[in-house]
Amino acid sequence: MAPLVRELRDRFPSATLTIRVSVPIAEAAEALGRGDSRRALQLLEPVKPYDRASRAAFWPEYLRGQAFLALKEFENASAQFTSILDRRGEDPSSSIYPLTRLWLARTQALAGDAGKARLSYEAFLSAWPEADQDLKPLIEARQELARLASDRAGQ
Repeated sequence: MAPLVRELRDRFPSATLTIRVSVPIAEAAEALGRGDSRRALQLLEPVKPYDRASRAAFWPEYLRGQAFLALKEFENASAQFTSILDRRGEDPSSSIYPLTRLWLARTQALAGDAGKARLSYEAFLSAWPEADQDLKPLIEARQELARLASDRAGQ
């Protein structure tokens, strides 16, 4: 991805949304892919004033949430994911929106709040009733919800 980001910077140095939103989002996603959550958060810090820009399309909060989750900062992760869920009207067709509910459920489960996690998993699954049942996020959500139920039954 680095060559593409370099090309964007070189070709469009005065394109504010490209330089201040798209490039840092791409770099943060790459940092997360390498497992460098702290770097991802650093890269996304200057994007905060543009979080509501249409170009951002929920990506800064989504990536911040994943970075905080990887760092086991559950409250911060939950806040980022909830911020997206509270603003669906800003981008109603975003593919990030439904996945955010799944990541919120995962955050709640890891934080030890099985009740909230169960509700979030159920909300995620009910939002896609006609989706292909072999989609990886749906399979994972069903498995994770089943584990929650079995953990609860085993207590």
